[in-house]
Amino acid sequence: MLVATGNDVRVMSIKLADRLHNMRTLGVMRPEKQARIAKVTRDVLIPLAERLGVQALKTELEDLVFAILHPEEYEHTRALIAAAAGPDAPLDTIADNVRSTLRDAGISAEVLIRPRHFVSVHRVRRKRGELRGTDFGRLLVLVTEDADCYAVLGELHTCFTPVISEFKDFIAAPKFNLYQSLHTAVVGPGGAVAEVLIRTHRMH
Repeated sequence: MLVATGNDVRVMSIKLADRLHNMRTLGVMRPEKQARIAKVTRDVLIPLAERLGVQALKTELEDLVFAILHPEEYEHTRALIAAAAGPDAPLDTIADNVRSTLRDAGISAEVLIRPRHFVSVHRVRRKRGELRGTDFGRLLVLVTEDADCYAVLGELHTCFTPVISEFKDFIAAPKFNLYQSLHTAVVGPGGAVAEVLIRTHRMH
């Protein structure tokens, strides 16, 4: 497929969208064929989606592949996510505190809770062993100007305890697919740790 499409991003994007449709409808195929298609998707199409920067498509493909190749782990992860859902999720409290902090600092920003997808939750669980209540999502802070990103970062690191090892500046040094964002983590009330992504609407 990659040889046939060459460097035409539009054609590759169409191929990825077509594969996403195929993955969504694999249930009608024999299990061995499902597994074969899922492995090709994992090894070829998902890295391509990441390189093209189509994150939403990449994450859905990852979850579909996860469900086919590791059904038991997928179901376990699904159950964990379902159990953690609710109006009193730990991230809600931290998000409210971040909104108040930025409002008091005079910084105009939109603070959202971005749920982790299945594969992301599974990776965190494998890394840490036990999931925290804040591991099922991340805070996303959207601002207007690049300079606002660093203003938000400064306020968060001043008003909360930062986890310095989690800080990454992908604005000054974008990823290979031109992804830009500031990544950090802060300790909220009760010791809850929340990962925070800070970017402009343009970067988003």
